[in-house]
Amino acid sequence: MRFLFQINWADSAPGFSWPADYHLIWLPGFDRWVLTYSADSPDAMGYCDFALGAFGADDDWREAVREILVADWRFQYSEWSRHRGRTCGGRGS
Repeated sequence: MRFLFQINWADSAPGFSWPADYHLIWLPGFDRWVLTYSADSPDAMGYCDFALGAFGADDDWREAVREILVADWRFQYSEWSRHRGRTCGGRGS
């Protein structure tokens, strides 16, 4: 597992934030990378962890992650008018 970064999507009250961690996970039997989103709690969507997309071992991982993230964030904006995150931190690979 490779940690990429964390986004705090909002602060709904003092000390109550909505952070999400993004990771790449290697699936050796499938020779695929999976981009995941992990929330602190299932309050927003009913689950803590989501597989956002996958790509092959020979793909440019930075470009593949960018494409998956842009598609997911556009979907979130169109469905829930979710704007940009409040803070971004904990940068990984």
